[in-house]
Amino acid sequence: MPRFLFVVLAFSLFTFACNEKEDAVDVSHIKAKSEIVRFDQDLFSLDTTQWTKALAGLKGKYPHFWNIYSKHILPLTPDSALYDQALLAFVKDGQVRRLYDTTQVLIGGLDDYQKDLTEAFKRVKYYFPKFKEPVVYTCFTEFGFQKFIFSDGPKDGIGLGLEMFLGKDYPYKRIDPTNPNFSAYLTRTFDKAYLTKKTIDLIVDDLVGSPGGVRLLDYMVYNGKKLYLLKKFLPEAADSVIFEYTQNQMDWVSGNELEMWSFFTEQNLVYETNVIKINKYINPSPDSPGMPVEAPGQTGNYIGYQMINAYMEKRPNTTLDQLLTEKDAQAILEISKYKPKR
Repeated sequence: MPRFLFVVLAFSLFTFACNEKEDAVDVSHIKAKSEIVRFDQDLFSLDTTQWTKALAGLKGKYPHFWNIYSKHILPLTPDSALYDQALLAFVKDGQVRRLYDTTQVLIGGLDDYQKDLTEAFKRVKYYFPKFKEPVVYTCFTEFGFQKFIFSDGPKDGIGLGLEMFLGKDYPYKRIDPTNPNFSAYLTRTFDKAYLTKKTIDLIVDDLVGSPGGVRLLDYMVYNGKKLYLLKKFLPEAADSVIFEYTQNQMDWVSGNELEMWSFFTEQNLVYETNVIKINKYINPSPDSPGMPVEAPGQTGNYIGYQMINAYMEKRPNTTLDQLLTEKDAQAILEISKYKPKR
């Protein structure tokens, strides 16, 4: 079965602990390329007066992406005898066209993104030599999907819904005020500045695999590994981008690491398996229940990252591949001897 994963859609003397730039390895000898297919432009520039012929050409040019895009991404009924005509009506729709045009203006060119992505791919290949660079397809999803990964023939492909990167000031909430996906703590990262990070997120998810269990500790370690890899692959990225926090939130978690860990232990949450009780500590959320109002969500992931840091310091010869092979979160905790400083 082909793999198909959607992801649509975590003051102080200690601030330096997570705000130092990651030491970047030398990747000048690594060859990598980032291929970006502007499928969104290809689709909306088709000759609508010769629609059947033009669309057939597009389908033939990108068969694997078309299969995913037409069946799972577009808000149209797939496998319908009238699908092609429904797509024509969609492309010609005035409101859809205005959104597409707005996206082209606000996103602009992708030269900087391509350059940053190439450097990130080099670092992934440095640590994982068998890694094959995926082709990135930019597309239009009408706010359906921000990013997804799929099997693009012999290697992976990544899809990006560009209208989900129009900037934190874009009025996403007006689209559907009741949709939690358009909450401010999420749309703050719907910005072009996060394109590279969101792309590498998918690669990291693929590398790390699944958690080793269902306890909060298991998710802490699991998400901590992801953050650790992101820091390695994107050493120049700000921590506020990597952790998807505001700078004030980044400062808060850096300055309150001991208090957060004490909270988790005193509230007997470290080994908790009730997803309702632990969800906001490991998944996107505006807050962390029981902590001060300044605390952002996903505080458990920050602790997990520091735990992985401590583990790798105790075992400096451990490769990233070996780190990912170790699924026992309890063993990682014990070996790391994790204990935040005052």
